Amino acid sequence: MGGEISTYTVEEMHFAALFHDLGKMGQQEGEYYQPNDSQWHVDKLGMIYKFNTDIPAMKVPERSLFILQEIGCKLTQNEFITIKIHDGLYDESNKFYFMSGQKETRLRTHLPLLMHQADHMAAQIEFELWNNASGAVPKSKPANATKGDKTLRTAKKINTKNNPKLASATLDVIDSFFKD
Repeated sequence: MGGEISTYTVEEMHFAALFHDLGKMGQQEGEYYQPNDSQWHVDKLGMIYKFNTDIPAMKVPERSLFILQEIGCKLTQNEFITIKIHDGLYDESNKFYFMSGQKETRLRTHLPLLMHQADHMAAQIEFELWNNASGAVPKSKPANATKGDKTLRTAKKINTKNNPKLASATLDVIDSFFKD
């Protein structure tokens, strides 16, 4: 599509793709997401998980970068900027990078744009597959159903059999992050 691969390496692309959401895992002090203990929030708002307030508050990209530097991982400038701004304009603080009209402050690589689009597209496709596999889209919506009701019905239907693309090897890797 005219994107310049000469402005980044394939290794930088792979690195950013692998670690841009590392911060969603949490950090040494605890996981980022916890099961919500408020039944009202689960029932009325569909908030099945809540943020862990026992760990310092950080945005996911910043936590990802913090974890990488904490373990001594050196990043290229392209990797750093890509991980930092992969959420695109969904994060107000990224306006500086995406809305610059000046040559001096514009992005010098297409990698953050590629990562943002790939991340957004992957999330959309995953949601559609999950929604279709779980049968979460009812033919007709009950008159008094809330977003929370739909989320709960959907969550109760979800299991690995509903998603044939979720290989047991993938589940093993995910489970390994949560073992002591």
